[in-house]
Amino acid sequence: MSPEKSQALCKQFPSLFSKPVTFYCGEGWCGLLQKLCFDIAAHATAAGIRPTVVSVQEKYGSLRVEISPEDAHIQRLLQAAEDASEKTCDVCGEPGALLDDGVWVKTRCPAHS
Repeated sequence: MSPEKSQALCKQFPSLFSKPVTFYCGEGWCGLLQKLCFDIAAHATAAGIRPTVVSVQEKYGSLRVEISPEDAHIQRLLQAAEDASEKTCDVCGEPGALLDDGVWVKTRCPAHS
């Protein structure tokens, strides 16, 4: 993800990004990350917890976000974001599918496959 988009996300959710985080994922997942952060921040406020994002990366073609501490609700939100990323092009955000070329697994739409 571009530094501009990752910085904007960190500024929008400062409580989640209280420590520096490098985003190792494509621009197409920015919307998924924004929704995930919104949902986690709302839950954290309601539950009285202070989760922090530890890492954001693509792994085996899907979005992986590590947060500490996490409760069962946050785990469900993380899993939902991972599942959604497997159907969302990591380049543009359009509907996509997991593609395995024998070396890398990526989630891409027809235009970026």
